[in-house]
Amino acid sequence: MKTACFITNCSVDSALTLRRWVDTHSDETIRITVVHPYGVDAGITLNKETCRKAYKHATARLAHWLANLPTL
Repeated sequence: MKTACFITNCSVDSALTLRRWVDTHSDETIRITVVHPYGVDAGITLNKETCRKAYKHATARLAHWLANLPTL
């Protein structure tokens, strides 16, 4: 089984790109790891709560992106 890594900004364009790629490789079994990097704004103190909020926001954004992927 092949493995691929897909880094996304959770945009519609990236979802369409992944969808097209999967459609063109439908004859292969591929394990895809989707990565959505997240961070904090400049000037904000980096602490446990700041990281928790950024992680929660990124996780929600990625979940929404993944939920819409099959409908594109």
